[in-house]
Amino acid sequence: ANRLECDFDMVCITIAKLKDGKIYLHGFCETRKVMSVEDYMKNIAIIGGGWYGCHIALTLKQKGQYDVTLYEAKSDIFLGCSGQFGIRLHADPHYPRSKKHVKVVKIIFTIFKIVFEPSIAVGICLRETFKKLLKQSDVNLIYNYKVEKIEKANPNKLQINAEHIFDYVINCTYYQDLIIDSIFPFSIEVIYQPCFALYYEDNEKSINDDAFSFIIMDGWFPCIMPYEDDEEEEDVNRKYILTHGKYTIMGSFKTYYEALACKNQLNDTFIEKIVKPLFKYLGWKRTIATKLKTEKEFRNAVTWEKDSVIYVISGKINNIFDAEHEVFSLIKHENILKWGEYNYVKGGELDRSINEVTEKRLRNLRNTSELQVYDELYLQFNNN
Repeated sequence: ANRLECDFDMVCITIAKLKDGKIYLHGFCETRKVMSVEDYMKNIAIIGGGWYGCHIALTLKQKGQYDVTLYEAKSDIFLGCSGQFGIRLHADPHYPRSKKHVKVVKIIFTIFKIVFEPSIAVGICLRETFKKLLKQSDVNLIYNYKVEKIEKANPNKLQINAEHIFDYVINCTYYQDLIIDSIFPFSIEVIYQPCFALYYEDNEKSINDDAFSFIIMDGWFPCIMPYEDDEEEEDVNRKYILTHGKYTIMGSFKTYYEALACKNQLNDTFIEKIVKPLFKYLGWKRTIATKLKTEKEFRNAVTWEKDSVIYVISGKINNIFDAEHEVFSLIKHENILKWGEYNYVKGGELDRSINEVTEKRLRNLRNTSELQVYDELYLQFNNN
Protein backbone atom coordinates (compact mmCIF):
# COMPACT_ATOMS: atom_id res chain seq x y z
CA ALA A 1 0.00 0.00 0.00
CA ASN A 2 1.25 3.48 -0.84
CA ARG A 3 0.21 6.06 1.75
CA LEU A 4 0.12 9.73 0.80
CA GLU A 5 0.26 12.16 3.72
CA CYS A 6 -0.85 15.68 2.87
CA ASP A 7 -2.25 18.87 4.40
CA PHE A 8 -5.83 17.78 3.78
CA ASP A 9 -8.02 16.03 6.30
CA MET A 10 -8.19 12.87 4.19
CA VAL A 11 -5.49 10.33 3.44
CA CYS A 12 -5.79 8.33 0.22
CA ILE A 13 -4.53 4.77 0.13
CA THR A 14 -3.99 2.84 -3.10
CA ILE A 15 -3.35 -0.87 -3.29
CA ALA A 16 -2.07 -2.45 -6.51
CA LYS A 17 -2.78 -6.12 -7.12
CA LEU A 18 -1.73 -8.36 -10.00
CA LYS A 19 -4.36 -10.85 -11.13
CA ASP A 20 -4.58 -12.76 -14.40
CA GLY A 21 -1.82 -10.63 -15.88
CA LYS A 22 -3.68 -7.38 -15.16
CA ILE A 23 -3.14 -4.65 -12.56
CA TYR A 24 -6.09 -3.78 -10.37
CA LEU A 25 -6.07 -0.58 -8.30
CA HIS A 26 -8.21 -0.37 -5.19
CA GLY A 27 -8.47 2.86 -3.22
CA PHE A 28 -10.12 4.27 -0.14
CA CYS A 29 -9.70 7.27 2.14
CA GLU A 30 -9.58 7.67 5.87
CA THR A 31 -9.74 10.78 8.06
CA ARG A 32 -6.51 12.03 9.61
CA LYS A 33 -5.49 15.03 11.68
CA VAL A 34 -4.37 17.93 9.49
CA MET A 35 -0.60 18.49 9.77
CA SER A 36 1.15 21.80 9.29
CA VAL A 37 4.06 22.19 6.88
CA GLU A 38 6.45 22.49 9.81
CA ASP A 39 5.22 19.17 11.20
CA TYR A 40 6.12 17.05 8.22
CA MET A 41 8.56 18.93 5.93
CA LYS A 42 11.80 16.92 5.97
CA ASN A 43 15.23 17.50 4.45
CA ILE A 44 16.47 14.48 2.52
CA ALA A 45 19.92 13.82 1.07
CA ILE A 46 20.32 11.25 -1.69
CA ILE A 47 23.78 10.01 -2.59
CA GLY A 48 24.25 8.72 -6.12
CA GLY A 49 22.83 10.07 -9.39
CA GLY A 50 21.88 6.85 -11.15
CA TRP A 51 18.50 5.32 -11.88
CA TYR A 52 17.60 4.77 -8.24
CA GLY A 53 18.90 8.05 -6.89
CA CYS A 54 17.25 10.20 -9.56
CA HIS A 55 13.95 8.35 -9.52
CA ILE A 56 13.67 8.40 -5.72
CA ALA A 57 14.50 12.11 -5.69
CA LEU A 58 11.67 12.83 -8.13
CA THR A 59 9.10 10.72 -6.33
CA LEU A 60 9.92 12.28 -2.96
CA LYS A 61 9.51 15.78 -4.36
CA GLN A 62 6.23 14.85 -6.02
CA LYS A 63 4.79 13.98 -2.61
CA GLY A 64 5.25 17.61 -1.59
CA GLN A 65 6.62 16.83 1.87
CA TYR A 66 10.36 16.89 1.34
CA ASP A 67 13.27 19.12 0.41
CA VAL A 68 15.63 16.90 -1.57
CA THR A 69 19.33 17.31 -2.31
CA LEU A 70 20.92 14.85 -4.74
CA TYR A 71 24.70 14.45 -4.50
CA GLU A 72 26.65 13.00 -7.43
CA ALA A 73 30.40 12.43 -7.12
CA LYS A 74 30.98 12.58 -10.89
CA SER A 75 30.55 15.49 -13.28
CA ASP A 76 27.12 14.36 -14.45
CA ILE A 77 24.33 11.94 -13.57
CA PHE A 78 24.16 8.42 -15.05
CA LEU A 79 27.92 8.10 -15.50
CA GLY A 80 28.19 4.93 -13.41
CA CYS A 81 26.62 1.52 -13.82
CA SER A 82 23.22 3.04 -14.63
CA GLY A 83 24.59 4.66 -17.76
CA GLN A 84 26.60 1.70 -18.99
CA PHE A 85 24.97 -1.58 -18.00
CA GLY A 86 21.55 -0.49 -16.75
CA ILE A 87 19.81 0.23 -20.04
CA ARG A 88 17.46 -2.73 -20.37
CA LEU A 89 13.80 -2.93 -19.41
CA HIS A 90 12.66 -6.54 -19.25
CA ALA A 91 9.22 -7.35 -20.62
CA ASP A 92 9.55 -10.93 -19.44
CA PRO A 93 11.47 -12.63 -16.64
CA HIS A 94 15.24 -12.49 -16.76
CA TYR A 95 15.53 -15.52 -14.53
CA PRO A 96 12.26 -17.50 -14.67
CA ARG A 97 13.21 -19.73 -11.75
CA SER A 98 12.31 -16.96 -9.30
CA LYS A 99 8.54 -16.78 -8.88
CA LYS A 100 8.78 -13.40 -7.22
CA HIS A 101 10.88 -12.07 -10.10
CA VAL A 102 8.36 -13.34 -12.64
CA LYS A 103 5.51 -11.58 -10.86
CA VAL A 104 7.33 -8.30 -10.36
CA VAL A 105 8.63 -8.05 -13.93
CA LYS A 106 5.11 -8.08 -15.33
CA ILE A 107 3.94 -5.35 -12.96
CA ILE A 108 6.99 -3.12 -13.38
CA PHE A 109 7.00 -3.34 -17.17
CA THR A 110 3.45 -1.97 -17.28
CA ILE A 111 4.15 0.76 -14.74
CA PHE A 112 7.42 1.78 -16.42
CA LYS A 113 5.70 2.33 -19.76
CA ILE A 114 3.20 4.62 -18.07
CA VAL A 115 5.81 6.68 -16.23
CA PHE A 116 8.57 6.95 -18.83
CA GLU A 117 8.54 7.61 -22.54
CA PRO A 118 10.00 5.08 -25.03
CA SER A 119 13.78 5.06 -25.57
CA ILE A 120 14.46 7.20 -22.52
CA ALA A 121 17.38 4.94 -21.61
CA VAL A 122 19.58 5.65 -24.62
CA GLY A 123 22.67 7.79 -24.04
CA ILE A 124 22.54 11.50 -23.44
CA CYS A 125 18.75 11.46 -23.80
CA LEU A 126 18.56 9.72 -20.45
CA ARG A 127 20.67 12.32 -18.65
CA GLU A 128 19.03 15.33 -20.24
CA THR A 129 15.53 14.00 -19.57
CA PHE A 130 16.24 13.38 -15.91
CA LYS A 131 18.05 16.69 -15.43
CA LYS A 132 15.02 18.46 -16.85
CA LEU A 133 12.67 16.53 -14.56
CA LEU A 134 14.87 17.14 -11.53
CA LYS A 135 15.00 20.86 -12.25
CA GLN A 136 11.24 21.07 -12.77
CA SER A 137 10.71 19.25 -9.47
CA ASP A 138 13.07 21.64 -7.65
CA VAL A 139 15.54 18.94 -6.64
CA ASN A 140 18.84 20.45 -5.52
CA LEU A 141 21.30 18.59 -7.76
CA ILE A 142 24.98 18.90 -6.82
CA TYR A 143 27.75 17.48 -9.03
CA ASN A 144 31.38 16.69 -8.23
CA TYR A 145 30.60 16.26 -4.56
CA LYS A 146 32.09 13.30 -2.73
CA VAL A 147 30.28 12.37 0.45
CA GLU A 148 33.05 11.16 2.76
CA LYS A 149 31.25 10.89 6.09
CA ILE A 150 27.78 10.60 7.55
CA GLU A 151 27.44 11.16 11.27
CA LYS A 152 24.90 12.15 13.89
CA ALA A 153 24.48 15.90 14.34
CA ASN A 154 21.97 15.38 17.16
CA PRO A 155 19.56 12.58 18.09
CA ASN A 156 17.24 13.48 15.19
CA LYS A 157 19.56 14.82 12.50
CA LEU A 158 22.39 13.56 10.28
CA GLN A 159 25.39 15.54 9.10
CA ILE A 160 27.22 15.07 5.80
CA ASN A 161 30.91 15.97 5.60
CA ALA A 162 30.54 18.01 8.80
CA GLU A 163 28.70 20.75 6.92
CA HIS A 164 25.19 19.76 5.74
CA ILE A 165 22.31 18.74 8.02
CA PHE A 166 19.50 16.39 6.97
CA ASP A 167 16.68 14.41 8.49
CA TYR A 168 17.44 11.37 6.35
CA VAL A 169 20.20 10.22 3.99
CA ILE A 170 19.51 7.71 1.23
CA ASN A 171 22.49 5.75 -0.08
CA CYS A 172 21.97 4.97 -3.77
CA THR A 173 25.59 4.15 -4.58
CA TYR A 174 24.86 0.50 -5.42
CA TYR A 175 26.11 -0.20 -1.90
CA GLN A 176 29.61 0.62 -3.11
CA ASP A 177 30.31 3.70 -1.03
CA LEU A 178 29.82 4.70 2.60
CA ILE A 179 29.53 1.04 3.53
CA ILE A 180 29.11 0.61 7.27
CA ASP A 181 27.70 -2.89 7.66
CA SER A 182 29.30 -6.19 6.75
CA ILE A 183 26.31 -8.07 8.15
CA PHE A 184 23.06 -7.56 6.26
CA PRO A 185 19.49 -7.86 7.52
CA PHE A 186 17.81 -11.27 7.38
CA SER A 187 21.20 -12.94 6.74
CA ILE A 188 21.15 -11.94 3.07
CA GLU A 189 24.42 -12.06 1.16
CA VAL A 190 25.83 -9.52 -1.26
CA ILE A 191 28.57 -10.06 -3.81
CA TYR A 192 30.49 -7.55 -5.89
CA GLN A 193 31.21 -8.47 -9.50
CA PRO A 194 33.54 -6.44 -11.73
CA CYS A 195 32.13 -6.50 -15.24
CA PHE A 196 33.31 -5.49 -18.67
CA ALA A 197 31.70 -5.20 -22.08
CA LEU A 198 33.13 -5.05 -25.57
CA TYR A 199 32.48 -1.77 -27.35
CA TYR A 200 31.55 -1.68 -31.05
CA GLU A 201 30.63 0.87 -33.67
CA ASP A 202 28.12 0.20 -36.42
CA ASN A 203 29.80 0.83 -39.78
CA GLU A 204 26.50 1.58 -41.49
CA LYS A 205 23.98 3.07 -39.07
CA SER A 206 24.15 6.56 -37.59
CA ILE A 207 22.54 7.77 -34.39
CA ASN A 208 19.60 8.93 -36.50
CA ASP A 209 18.78 5.33 -37.42
CA ASP A 210 16.88 2.94 -35.19
CA ALA A 211 18.97 1.00 -32.70
CA PHE A 212 18.51 -2.68 -31.96
CA SER A 213 19.03 -4.91 -28.96
CA PHE A 214 19.37 -8.69 -28.72
CA ILE A 215 19.61 -10.90 -25.66
CA ILE A 216 19.18 -14.57 -24.79
CA MET A 217 18.08 -14.94 -21.18
CA ASP A 218 19.00 -17.23 -18.32
CA GLY A 219 22.26 -18.86 -19.32
CA TRP A 220 25.75 -18.36 -20.72
CA PHE A 221 24.47 -16.41 -23.70
CA PRO A 222 25.42 -13.13 -25.41
CA CYS A 223 23.67 -9.80 -25.33
CA ILE A 224 24.13 -6.73 -27.51
CA MET A 225 22.70 -3.37 -26.48
CA PRO A 226 22.88 0.20 -27.83
CA TYR A 227 25.33 2.48 -26.05
CA GLU A 228 25.35 6.13 -27.07
CA ASP A 229 27.27 8.78 -25.19
CA ASP A 230 28.18 11.33 -27.85
CA GLU A 231 24.94 12.13 -29.65
CA GLU A 232 25.68 15.85 -29.62
CA GLU A 233 28.33 15.29 -32.27
CA GLU A 234 27.30 15.22 -35.92
CA ASP A 235 27.64 12.21 -38.22
CA VAL A 236 28.33 9.81 -35.38
CA ASN A 237 27.61 6.14 -35.99
CA ARG A 238 25.62 4.05 -33.57
CA LYS A 239 27.58 2.26 -30.88
CA TYR A 240 26.86 -0.95 -29.01
CA ILE A 241 28.17 -2.95 -26.10
CA LEU A 242 28.45 -6.72 -26.26
CA THR A 243 28.11 -8.63 -22.99
CA HIS A 244 27.85 -12.28 -22.04
CA GLY A 245 26.01 -14.18 -19.34
CA LYS A 246 29.32 -15.54 -18.03
CA TYR A 247 32.35 -13.80 -19.49
CA THR A 248 31.18 -10.27 -18.71
CA ILE A 249 31.52 -11.07 -15.00
CA MET A 250 35.20 -11.16 -14.15
CA GLY A 251 34.80 -12.37 -10.59
CA SER A 252 32.60 -12.48 -7.50
CA PHE A 253 33.86 -10.92 -4.27
CA LYS A 254 32.62 -10.37 -0.74
CA THR A 255 33.80 -6.76 -0.57
CA TYR A 256 33.70 -3.80 -2.92
CA TYR A 257 37.42 -3.19 -2.56
CA GLU A 258 38.30 -6.72 -3.66
CA ALA A 259 36.12 -6.20 -6.72
CA LEU A 260 37.72 -2.81 -7.33
CA ALA A 261 41.18 -4.37 -7.30
CA CYS A 262 40.07 -6.85 -9.95
CA LYS A 263 38.39 -4.12 -11.99
CA ASN A 264 41.59 -2.06 -11.99
CA GLN A 265 43.38 -4.96 -13.66
CA LEU A 266 41.06 -4.78 -16.67
CA ASN A 267 42.95 -2.86 -19.33
CA ASP A 268 43.93 -2.99 -23.00
CA THR A 269 46.72 -5.44 -22.25
CA PHE A 270 44.27 -7.84 -20.61
CA ILE A 271 41.92 -7.67 -23.60
CA GLU A 272 44.72 -8.21 -26.14
CA LYS A 273 46.41 -11.07 -24.28
CA ILE A 274 43.51 -12.84 -22.56
CA VAL A 275 40.23 -12.09 -24.34
CA LYS A 276 41.05 -11.90 -28.05
CA PRO A 277 43.10 -15.14 -28.17
CA LEU A 278 40.10 -17.11 -26.90
CA PHE A 279 38.54 -17.00 -30.35
CA LYS A 280 39.84 -17.21 -33.89
CA TYR A 281 37.98 -16.49 -37.09
CA LEU A 282 38.04 -19.68 -39.17
CA GLY A 283 35.72 -18.97 -42.06
CA TRP A 284 32.06 -19.35 -42.79
CA LYS A 285 29.44 -22.01 -43.34
CA ARG A 286 26.46 -22.20 -45.65
CA THR A 287 23.33 -24.30 -46.02
CA ILE A 288 19.71 -24.04 -47.12
CA ALA A 289 16.81 -24.05 -44.66
CA THR A 290 13.35 -25.10 -45.82
CA LYS A 291 10.40 -23.46 -44.07
CA LEU A 292 6.68 -23.18 -44.67
CA LYS A 293 5.77 -19.68 -45.78
CA THR A 294 3.13 -18.59 -43.31
CA GLU A 295 1.82 -15.45 -41.66
CA LYS A 296 2.62 -16.65 -38.15
CA GLU A 297 6.08 -18.09 -38.94
CA PHE A 298 4.96 -21.70 -38.44
CA ARG A 299 8.00 -23.81 -37.58
CA ASN A 300 6.71 -27.29 -36.70
CA ALA A 301 7.34 -30.36 -38.87
CA VAL A 302 4.68 -31.51 -41.33
CA THR A 303 4.49 -34.97 -42.92
CA TRP A 304 2.49 -36.37 -45.84
CA GLU A 305 2.57 -39.20 -48.39
CA LYS A 306 1.99 -39.40 -52.15
CA ASP A 307 2.55 -42.42 -54.33
CA SER A 308 4.19 -44.30 -51.46
CA VAL A 309 6.74 -41.54 -50.93
CA ILE A 310 6.57 -39.92 -47.49
CA TYR A 311 7.70 -36.30 -47.27
CA VAL A 312 8.81 -34.63 -44.04
CA ILE A 313 9.44 -30.88 -43.91
CA SER A 314 11.51 -30.50 -40.79
CA GLY A 315 10.70 -28.12 -37.98
CA LYS A 316 12.48 -27.75 -34.66
CA ILE A 317 14.45 -30.60 -33.14
CA ASN A 318 11.69 -31.49 -30.71
CA ASN A 319 9.36 -32.19 -33.68
CA ILE A 320 11.22 -35.39 -34.54
CA PHE A 321 8.80 -37.29 -32.32
CA ASP A 322 5.76 -35.98 -34.21
CA ALA A 323 7.32 -36.96 -37.51
CA GLU A 324 8.21 -40.39 -36.12
CA HIS A 325 4.61 -41.22 -35.19
CA GLU A 326 3.15 -39.86 -38.41
CA VAL A 327 5.58 -41.81 -40.58
CA PHE A 328 4.57 -45.04 -38.84
CA SER A 329 0.87 -44.22 -39.29
CA LEU A 330 1.35 -43.55 -42.98
CA ILE A 331 3.28 -46.79 -43.43
CA LYS A 332 0.57 -48.77 -41.62
CA HIS A 333 -2.26 -46.86 -43.32
CA GLU A 334 -3.75 -45.95 -39.94
CA ASN A 335 -5.85 -42.82 -39.29
CA ILE A 336 -5.37 -41.58 -42.84
CA LEU A 337 -6.95 -38.41 -44.23
CA LYS A 338 -6.88 -37.61 -47.95
CA TRP A 339 -6.52 -34.40 -49.93
CA GLY A 340 -6.55 -35.30 -53.60
CA GLU A 341 -3.65 -37.70 -54.17
CA TYR A 342 -2.02 -36.81 -50.87
CA ASN A 343 -2.34 -38.74 -47.61
CA TYR A 344 -1.73 -37.28 -44.15
CA VAL A 345 -2.45 -38.40 -40.60
CA LYS A 346 -5.62 -37.59 -38.71
CA GLY A 347 -4.62 -35.72 -35.57
CA GLY A 348 -1.11 -35.18 -36.93
CA GLU A 349 0.62 -31.81 -37.20
CA LEU A 350 -0.74 -31.02 -40.65
CA ASP A 351 -4.27 -31.87 -39.53
CA ARG A 352 -3.96 -29.81 -36.33
CA SER A 353 -2.42 -26.79 -38.03
CA ILE A 354 -4.17 -26.77 -41.39
CA ASN A 355 -5.75 -23.35 -40.79
CA GLU A 356 -2.46 -21.75 -39.81
CA VAL A 357 -0.32 -23.23 -42.58
CA THR A 358 -2.89 -22.26 -45.22
CA GLU A 359 -3.66 -18.80 -43.82
CA LYS A 360 -3.20 -16.03 -46.35
CA ARG A 361 -0.03 -14.15 -45.52
CA LEU A 362 -0.42 -10.46 -44.80
CA ARG A 363 2.27 -7.84 -45.24
CA ASN A 364 4.26 -8.14 -42.02
CA LEU A 365 7.58 -6.30 -41.91
CA ARG A 366 8.88 -8.68 -39.24
CA ASN A 367 8.05 -11.80 -41.26
CA THR A 368 11.21 -13.57 -42.41
CA SER A 369 9.69 -15.19 -45.47
CA GLU A 370 10.37 -12.13 -47.65
CA LEU A 371 13.94 -11.37 -46.56
CA GLN A 372 16.47 -10.68 -49.33
CA VAL A 373 19.49 -9.76 -47.25
CA TYR A 374 22.11 -10.80 -49.82
CA ASP A 375 20.66 -8.46 -52.42
CA GLU A 376 20.34 -5.70 -49.84
CA LEU A 377 23.96 -5.94 -48.73
CA TYR A 378 25.25 -6.35 -52.28
CA LEU A 379 23.32 -3.25 -53.36
CA GLN A 380 24.75 -1.25 -50.46
CA PHE A 381 28.25 -2.41 -51.36
CA ASN A 382 27.87 -1.38 -55.01
CA ASN A 383 26.41 1.99 -54.08
CA ASN A 384 29.43 2.70 -51.89
